[in-house]
Amino acid sequence: MVSVKGFSKYFWAFERKTSDSVGNSVKQNLLGFHDSSFYVRIQVGDDATASSSGYDSDGWDWCHIPGATTHLIPIKKLWAMDSQLYHSMQRPYGSSTFVGGVNMQGQHGLFVMDYTEITLSDDFYWEEKEQPKLTAMKALFAFDEEIVVVTDKVNAGRGKYKKYKVGTTIFQTALKTKKTPTWAQNTKYDNISKRSVVIQDKNIALVDAVGNAYYVPDAAGKVHVRRSRQKSRDYTGKSSRGYHATAWFDHGKKPNDDFFYYIILPAQAQRVTTYEPEKRIDVVQHGDDGIIVHHKLLNVTGYALPKSNTELRKGIIKEVSVPCLVMTETNFKMEDATSHIKMSVVNPDLGWGEPGMRYEILKADEKYETVPTDPVITHVILLLHGSYSLSSETYASVVDVTYVGEVTELNVTTVDGLTSYFELKCVSLEVCKRVYTNQGIALKY
Repeated sequence: MVSVKGFSKYFWAFERKTSDSVGNSVKQNLLGFHDSSFYVRIQVGDDATASSSGYDSDGWDWCHIPGATTHLIPIKKLWAMDSQLYHSMQRPYGSSTFVGGVNMQGQHGLFVMDYTEITLSDDFYWEEKEQPKLTAMKALFAFDEEIVVVTDKVNAGRGKYKKYKVGTTIFQTALKTKKTPTWAQNTKYDNISKRSVVIQDKNIALVDAVGNAYYVPDAAGKVHVRRSRQKSRDYTGKSSRGYHATAWFDHGKKPNDDFFYYIILPAQAQRVTTYEPEKRIDVVQHGDDGIIVHHKLLNVTGYALPKSNTELRKGIIKEVSVPCLVMTETNFKMEDATSHIKMSVVNPDLGWGEPGMRYEILKADEKYETVPTDPVITHVILLLHGSYSLSSETYASVVDVTYVGEVTELNVTTVDGLTSYFELKCVSLEVCKRVYTNQGIALKY
């Protein structure tokens, strides 16, 4: 099982405790600043526990959260900075509304996060509030048992963190013993060292300590791997030590629109030597207009589109009215197929005026209760290349479809960040095939 966690304007990044309701000292999650900073957590093993999946708080590096892009601050310095503020930062919200997910009938999915790093300056160093912070566009595309993690438009901030390097952590797994092996480029590693190994090969294959495989293309000299006994602090702030193996992509101290991606094969270590991503995964587009990733064998495409009224350079979508997430699955084998395109759409912006406004908080009989208010309904208008109609009238309540020539307009109703799903038929199958090919999507028939 793979999960990913983010924060937004509507959901806080983390919470912690330094005391209980009557003032007694209770310390919980003191250094968990990045628990929701696009944390990609992989659960493996027969019982899929934290232990079997390689997670152990002893020696855990709180700035090396798998999937997260962060400043890599040594734990000793991070603890000192936070202690000066009496561990006071609590439940900070983000500012972005472009955070959420879409799924294709539970089989495939996409999660996106317009990310700004949570720092200790957010609530306390007012003189730094206007300084640019570390930002990135993060997206995870789940194609069945293959996970594509894209980190795009990484830009460094200034202020107190600028002297530290920026990294995106690929994995951090606990070692049961210091001899528990990990693998890089088909070479076994079972040594312990304070120094990291920088892999110079162009395309990099890794296996962590619990059998998850990772493939990082075009990353020569950027991927670091370290196996060490780490000194840290646990959830309560107590000193701890533990053996861990960690891999990360080094963005340097001043990344400027940096981009990279990697592929996760959960619990599939045996595939790493034969896996050929160029035959399966295509990052069709990244940059200001969004991220598009296509799975060549499954004919599934994910679109993370962060801008309104933007014409796209590639893909079946010509234009969208508001930021949205889209997944498509095509079947162009038969003219008389029940449907030719399955499509899922969502507007990830919940549309709440302020954090928590979707629910009215009431105090009744000395207990807090939440009462849902009316949902905020939004509409996503998409223009598609090609001519399509609904495959069934059962989808008419979700989307309104009209086409003129070889352009189709979809008016999709979305609510509460939930997926709206429907299926389309091509008016002309040959036109559909031609449109897809012309728009840079390679289909398998």
